[in-house]
Amino acid sequence: MKIAIAYWVCTTLLCFVFFAMGLSNFVQPGDMHVEIAKSGYPPHFFMVLGVWQVLAAIAISVPNNPRVKEWAYAGVLINLTAAGHHHYMAGDSIGKIAIPFVVLLFAIGSYAFRPVSRRLPGTVM
Repeated sequence: MKIAIAYWVCTTLLCFVFFAMGLSNFVQPGDMHVEIAKSGYPPHFFMVLGVWQVLAAIAISVPNNPRVKEWAYAGVLINLTAAGHHHYMAGDSIGKIAIPFVVLLFAIGSYAFRPVSRRLPGTVM
């Protein structure tokens, strides 16, 4: 029971954050274009990233399709570690550097605590 609660807490937080980040990256509201310009990446990169973030949140949150979930978790891992590294290399504050790694902890918890029905057959973890 505790494992199921841990799974749902981690998964809900991860999917909420990833869906919100993806929507924000796609729509680019307010002064987000200023932050994008400082990052050195073109705005259309964030639009594409936003679509994939929303799709990852959906893939992780819906039942079935364990192979799609594996790919979504892999994408989340790559996205969040790259974001943390980017903030570090850009000289951002420790808070901006830490945020992707905190969300990564939710992803790790969601992956580790997921029920057998959401795993690929034959996987241990």
